Amino acid sequence: MNHAWTYVRLAAVSVFWGASFNAGELAIQAMPPLTVTAWRFLIAAALMLLLLFVKEKPSWSTLRSSIWVYILLGVVGVFVTNALQFTALKFTSPLHPALIMATNPIVTAFLAVPLLKENIRKGQIIGMLCSIAGVLMVITNGAFWQLTNISLGDFIALGANIT
Repeated sequence: MNHAWTYVRLAAVSVFWGASFNAGELAIQAMPPLTVTAWRFLIAAALMLLLLFVKEKPSWSTLRSSIWVYILLGVVGVFVTNALQFTALKFTSPLHPALIMATNPIVTAFLAVPLLKENIRKGQIIGMLCSIAGVLMVITNGAFWQLTNISLGDFIALGANIT
């Protein structure tokens, strides 16, 4: 595969992911957050199932053996996260949830320690602290002492990040 095409696709993913917060803000002006979440979930699920059946052609026995795991992962990992993300947008600007969600690799790294027995190196911890400091800098407008003034939307976005 052409490496340039790979980079174009990676850039497109970044653009679409970043734009989803602004698009979400527009969507919740027209519908409640849970309705936006439900539509997003249904459209994405239909597209994913279509891709699955066209590209992989799984057998029903294979699907049946893991269907409840897939449903649980979809509900918790996608629906709940998006519901919290869209709800957060009712209380804060799209920039804040976008930045908070960008710290998701930090949450993943910390969960990997007890669950996968991973080790976090000193350099990784320094990078994580810099990332958290940057997010706090933006959501407090540079006034770290105003951490008590963080909006409800920021806390909801943090909950979305943890799910």
